[in-house]
Amino acid sequence: RSCRAAVGALAARGITTGKTAARFDPDASLTRAQFAALVARALGLGSRTDFPFTDVSGASRLGGGIGAAYHYGIVNGITATTFSPTRTVTRQEACAMLARAAKLCGLDPDGADAGALSRYTDSASCASYARTSVAFCVQSGILTPSGGKILPRQAVSRGEMAEMLYSLLLAAKLL
Repeated sequence: RSCRAAVGALAARGITTGKTAARFDPDASLTRAQFAALVARALGLGSRTDFPFTDVSGASRLGGGIGAAYHYGIVNGITATTFSPTRTVTRQEACAMLARAAKLCGLDPDGADAGALSRYTDSASCASYARTSVAFCVQSGILTPSGGKILPRQAVSRGEMAEMLYSLLLAAKLL
């Protein structure tokens, strides 16, 4: 799958847009807020403003999506009361969110073999909370390793987000 095909499919469904009318900017990074809101939009979860995060406004452009993602168990805070919405989302955080979203879609991310990550040279840098989620995403074709690495702490680009989200929707037979 190409980034272009994924972006086109997501844009046609109103899930993602370009940074401008003529430019998607696939190499730009995403924030935790942007990623959470995109996942919520892709699954049609609506908007919620009942969440415990003091650093997110329910009235903000992405607040309702973050609230929906929180309500449905897709996202957690950095602490009990903070979300860090402007922090760049990493590949392991994206995998954790997408694995939780996969459960809502009827998939079984908890059955993934986290031990299989050991074949990647950087698997030790994957946080313990994310290991099963990263394994699920790799095994499901949602996350594509690069050069024998899973790059769990690397920022997710807009292009990677499109490919990951599109792959999840295909795996869940929602596209």
